[in-house]
Amino acid sequence: MSFFQRALAKIGVGGATVDAQLSTSRVRQGETVSGKILLTGGTVDQEMDGITIAVKTVYEKEKDDHKQKIPTVIHKVRVTDNFSLKAREEKLLDFTLQIPATVPVTYGSVRVWLETEMDIKGAIDPEDKDFIEISPLPILKELMEGLENEGFKLRKVECEAAPRWMRSNLPFVQKFEFVPVSGAFRSKFDEIELYIVHLSDDSIEGVVELDKRGNSLGGWLAEALDMDESYHRVHLTRSSTSVTNQFIDIISKV
Repeated sequence: MSFFQRALAKIGVGGATVDAQLSTSRVRQGETVSGKILLTGGTVDQEMDGITIAVKTVYEKEKDDHKQKIPTVIHKVRVTDNFSLKAREEKLLDFTLQIPATVPVTYGSVRVWLETEMDIKGAIDPEDKDFIEISPLPILKELMEGLENEGFKLRKVECEAAPRWMRSNLPFVQKFEFVPVSGAFRSKFDEIELYIVHLSDDSIEGVVELDKRGNSLGGWLAEALDMDESYHRVHLTRSSTSVTNQFIDIISKV
């Protein structure tokens, strides 16, 4: 085992590799995903400080009139502590990871992935990236389908940097942009934007931005001055009244 081989392994050439093999690439918010992690030793023996798996996504943040894409960690767990991996040795580890209910659904341009990283002492850490599809919790799916039945069409879904007053434990919120294409709200709103702040099996907490349609001279003036937009807190729960009807009741009073 030469000094040259050790030096190359420290910069990732001929070093150990990691490969996460997921049991499924489709999972719902709040569910668990399991799989195996294949570790393969490189050309030299190496000491590992452990293995971690992180749930990650990207959100947009506006700065100086430019949008920046910022990767962020939603949830991270440690799979193993320190261990040794000999040259050419293979190890297979099982793992189970809880996907948080607050992970964004992968609609539109939203992407979520698992990043598996092997922490090697004194060397570049190898990593493996696996994209996963995230479907909504039943309560959120019910609301989205209910709004569609009320004449709204989902136009855009994205993750944006959250202002301080809207932020929970994450630096971003997921935004669902709907436009009324039929029904009672077609003449009332240009669009509505729902920002999800907190989500669980039994509740949706967020903020809805209502963009009212300018149907009069006063309305057109308000629209021109950006005075036609208003923000309203939303707290929807499982009850005798459907989450859709609770939401409709909120926007009907504006």
